[in-house]
Amino acid sequence: MSIYLKTHLGIMSIQVPTGNIMTEFEYPECTTSVVTALAIFKERYPTYRNQEIDTVATKAIKYLHNTQYSHGGWFGSWGICFTYATMFALESLALVGETYATSLVARKACEFLVSKQREDGGWGESYKVNSTVQQSALRSDTNTCSFVQTCEVHEWVEHPVQTQVVQTTWATMALMYAEYPHRAPIERAVKLVMDRQLPVCVLLNPWAGY
Repeated sequence: MSIYLKTHLGIMSIQVPTGNIMTEFEYPECTTSVVTALAIFKERYPTYRNQEIDTVATKAIKYLHNTQYSHGGWFGSWGICFTYATMFALESLALVGETYATSLVARKACEFLVSKQREDGGWGESYKVNSTVQQSALRSDTNTCSFVQTCEVHEWVEHPVQTQVVQTTWATMALMYAEYPHRAPIERAVKLVMDRQLPVCVLLNPWAGY
């Protein structure tokens, strides 16, 4: 599909929060899921089409390296947002031997997550990463392409209400996948999740403010 057609299909989409849904793009989450699946498969069947699997995995890892943001995270489109994609990225990188101790990419991602940890030990990221620029673009009648361009501006936005349990577990899992060497951030996060659990064994409003 041509870039021209992709661009205009994107403009036609009525889904403002997910403006790219009418066309298909590469995503870190989907890519990391492929890497994870291939790595686990290779552990069980090490001789089956191993060269092809290595070729695909190498290309996928290169894509992950290239799509990492300068601050260390990856932007996700299937969950909120940097927390979600960074968890998937660190899982798949660990399965191919890239951890905090061995990979600058993994180390940078861990430091990014730790920098976003809140005082209560958890994480809280808002889905409104693009709301301001999107609304501004939609108000413009003269330049429809501005909407597509401004959707490329992705920044971490703190959740305005409270720390989110689900995002806290994502970030904690990411640090554990990467074998983050410092226990304190992980222990603080686990404590918050435990404190949020209700007597009926469910978590209090894990998706509040999604």
